[in-house]
Amino acid sequence: MSRLKGNYHAVSAKIKAMHSFYLTEGDYEQLLSRHSVGDVCAYLKNSSGYAEVLAGVNDREIHRLDLENLLRNEVRNEYARVYRFVEREQRKMLRFWFERDEIEFIKHCIRYILSGESGGIQGVSKYITSFFREHTKINLELMEKARTFDELTEACRDTDYHGVLIRASQSGADTFSAAMLLDRHYYQSIWREKDKYLSDEDAKIFAEYIGQNIDMLNILWIYRSKKYFDVDSEIIYTYLIPVRYKLSQEDMRSLVESSGYEAIEEYISKTPYAPLFQNIKQDYFVEENYNRLIYRLVRRLYKREPLSMTSVFAYFTAKNIEIRNLQTIIEGIRYGFSADAIREHLCV
Repeated sequence: MSRLKGNYHAVSAKIKAMHSFYLTEGDYEQLLSRHSVGDVCAYLKNSSGYAEVLAGVNDREIHRLDLENLLRNEVRNEYARVYRFVEREQRKMLRFWFERDEIEFIKHCIRYILSGESGGIQGVSKYITSFFREHTKINLELMEKARTFDELTEACRDTDYHGVLIRASQSGADTFSAAMLLDRHYYQSIWREKDKYLSDEDAKIFAEYIGQNIDMLNILWIYRSKKYFDVDSEIIYTYLIPVRYKLSQEDMRSLVESSGYEAIEEYISKTPYAPLFQNIKQDYFVEENYNRLIYRLVRRLYKREPLSMTSVFAYFTAKNIEIRNLQTIIEGIRYGFSADAIREHLCV
């Protein structure tokens, strides 16, 4: 198997050009001063890198969910441009970002079906890009018609997710377990494949990015299981990603067997991931802290390792966080929160 030897100069130049369209702190301040979804849309359409994807949109009539779907499409469009630009060997690793998007699409569909709102799948699929339709092995026609979890599973028959969805069905097919099993499959696969498609040096850099992500996701999943779902320890083990980076197997055992979520907070306070639980009693959510830590990580890796596949994944991860920031602003404006209240929940 040939390995990528780090020929990333052209890719790095393209990513750097795209990076120049990131929203600035000044942009965020302008957006925080807006008073409606339409005002946000108008600013993005005329003042940022979102102009192309929002071209032709009537900002006076745009619905919140439609705007959010269009913004997510900008990330997909950027991915398509990079995918077509890179060498064939580099695509083998880059495809994992596309698989991340496929899994998020499946999760959306699962939520609609299990909530009894299966008609909402048409709303999601309406914004699927031509690149997605061209490259996915999900049967989109069957997915749009799906009304049950079994029908959704059938739409994924020709994908790597089919077996995962069957296991989810056998374990009860609830949204939580299905999402966790899909994520477990994804991160286990990308951890294994990095050594196949990257040079030893690039694989080590990529391990820093994906390994910390896996550690924190495992912590979050244990924490949620203890705090919100009262899941038995034996069940928690089945959902953990079987990869250890900065946390050992003994760390995992201690977390899973802990007496409750307070004990998890105490244990993690003595590890490199202590910031996950900082300020959560002051209206911060642990998921927000996770996003902040990931954002700092990818910004650091993007600057430190510009000539690597990690910098490409770092760019798109940061772009997704930018979209999440925009969703936070849109939601905050919709519900009448002050600019200061919204600002506290942004990752910048």
